[in-house]
Order: sequence, then structure tokens, then C-alpha cells
Amino acid sequence: MSRDVLKRIKHEFGFLLVVLAVSLGISAAMVSDGARAFGTIQEIGSLLAIVKLSEFVIGIFWLFLTLKIFRECMNIRRKHPSIFFLKPHREEKVSGVLRDLIAFYRGYYQEIRLVLLITFLVGLSMIASAIYLTYSNLILPEDFYFHLFIGIATSVFSLNALIFVQKTWGKKLLKAKSEEKIFKEFLGEVD
Repeated sequence: MSRDVLKRIKHEFGFLLVVLAVSLGISAAMVSDGARAFGTIQEIGSLLAIVKLSEFVIGIFWLFLTLKIFRECMNIRRKHPSIFFLKPHREEKVSGVLRDLIAFYRGYYQEIRLVLLITFLVGLSMIASAIYLTYSNLILPEDFYFHLFIGIATSVFSLNALIFVQKTWGKKLLKAKSEEKIFKEFLGEVD
């Protein structure tokens, strides 16, 4: 049983690292793109300047949020290196990782959902931007297809990841909460 649990832990942790890698890449690109606009603010016009400034601010917020979650993931990995690199045979190691992972889910569930929601909205804005820029004849058809593909891939990935997190982590947190309630009732500590 512990091997199945361990396999699932590795799968979910790997999934989380992929989500964070995508989030880091896109948020860093947004910060970079927004920062580049500061040098040409007189040339781009006021509406585009507002859009670029918004892109920069959202990118900074998103980047710092992602780095905060990533740091916590690395703390779990550093605390339990043998779980992620070797095949442990002791139950207490698996239970320790489970405890830390549930604490991570509880502490960062809303933040991860927010990161995925931002990723989804950025993907939709990439699609809208590609359509607008093509309609305005500001980009070539090849660039349109590239931007459209990236926007669709980002939106689909983040939506699937959001559904996965909602189904798996949300269900686990509800189960842990109900078991904590049963335990409190058993001990006589009813709210």
C-alpha cells in the first residue's frame, strides 16, 4: 500500500512542479514584456501604456505568488529527499510526507487555484490579443497562429490543472476536515 501512496505522492508533486514551471515562465515573460514598454512609453500611446503597466503589475504579483509556492515545495522536497529520489521502505517516511503534503494543500490550496485562474485568464487574453492584432493587421499570419496556439495551450492546460486540483486536493481537504471533526467529537472538543 505504501508504494501506491508513494507513487501517487510523486505524481502529484511532479504535477505541481510542472504547474509552477509554466506559471514561472509565463509570469516572468509578462514582467519582461511589461518592463520593456517603460522605455517606449511615449511611442506606444496611452491605452497600450495602461495595458502594459497592468501586464507588468499582474506579472509581478503572479511571479511572487508562484515563487512563494515554489519555495514551500522545495522545503518539502528538502525535508524528505529520500521519498522523491530513492524508494523508501519505512512507513513513517511516507506518513511524514503525507502529513507535510496535506499541510501544504491546506496552506496553499487557494493560492494554487489563484495561480491557475490567472494562467487561464492570461491564456484567454493571449487569444483575444492575437485575434485583435490580426484584425488590426498589426501581426503576420504566422505570428497570429503562434500566439493563438500558445494562448489555447495555456488556457487548456490551466483549466485542466484547475479541475484536477479542485477534484483531488479539494476532495482530500474535505475528507481531512471531516476526519478532524470526528476526532474532535471523539475527544469531546465540539465547536
